[in-house]
Amino acid sequence: MTTEPRDPQRIVPVDKYDDLAVENLRRADKAAVLAQAGPLLHWLQDGNWPVAMELSVILNDYTNDLVPELLDILRGTDGDWKYWCVIWLIRFTTAPRLAPELLIELRRIADLSSRGEQELEPIEEAQEVWEEWMAKEPN
Repeated sequence: MTTEPRDPQRIVPVDKYDDLAVENLRRADKAAVLAQAGPLLHWLQDGNWPVAMELSVILNDYTNDLVPELLDILRGTDGDWKYWCVIWLIRFTTAPRLAPELLIELRRIADLSSRGEQELEPIEEAQEVWEEWMAKEPN
């Protein structure tokens, strides 16, 4: 058990039940959120963690600002993490248009697979999400 006091202003959870960090994140400005993008996205590695869905709802507003970090995840080998990012951040982003780089990567995942991507079917999800976004694009 740690005896260190927790920073009451933190926006990155220290454990999977850290509701205070989630509440702080809701009030944080864009610069603060983007400065902690990597550590925040790590909490989406397991969609079963209690803070994961709450964080994703907040991060949906920043999907197009997280392109470099999301591309690293989508090009990586962690199939579960890809799945949750595709479902929560790309499918449900609040952006009216998805960044072209993310559309290209969705298409790549849908067309090509690695062993890790087959674990939770991010290939099928990427295909569905890509098709949804293509339907939104003007002709």
